[in-house]
Order: sequence, then C-alpha cells, then structure tokens
Amino acid sequence: MKNLRKKNPLYQQFKDQTQKPASAWLERDLNARLDLCIQYLLLPVIQKSKPISPEMMQAMMPAAVDLERQASTLAQESPASFKSIHDLLEQVTALFLMPEA
Repeated sequence: MKNLRKKNPLYQQFKDQTQKPASAWLERDLNARLDLCIQYLLLPVIQKSKPISPEMMQAMMPAAVDLERQASTLAQESPASFKSIHDLLEQVTALFLMPEA
C-alpha cells in the first residue's frame, strides 16, 4: 500500500500547523481557527488526498464553529492541559462525543 501522506501537501500542512503548542491556537485569527477546525473534521477526506469541496465546507461549518468556540474557551482557561493544537481539537471533539448522563 502506498503511503499517500508523503505526497499529500494539504495533509502535511495540516499536520505541521496542528503540531504547534496549544498556546498558538489563541494567536491565530478566527478564520484560521475555523479553517483548522474544518480540516480537522474532514481529516479522513484530506488523508485520502481528496479535495475539500465548498459544499463539504458549508456542511461542516456549524460543527466547526462549535468546535472553535469550545477549543478557544478551553485554550484560554487551561492552556497547559494540552500539548498541541491537535491534542486540543481531539479532546474537545471527544467532549462532544461523550454520552449525556
């Protein structure tokens, strides 16, 4: 099986951006944070080297807005709890998936 990640510039760019410390999250402007959230939510598509269509982006925007809002809140409240932007997004997404008590 070919390793597509080596020839996938969008995935490599996403990976480079999300490996930065979580404190870098708050240094980004809102549009950049939303773009990262959309890319995170569409990561399976990106990993397969498929383009992200405007329709996909539009469909994911409500979830990306929620994810950005929650990630920004947690990054402000406890930045030391997250080792990277990817970790921050992963943990916030896990909170959304937790069953309600």
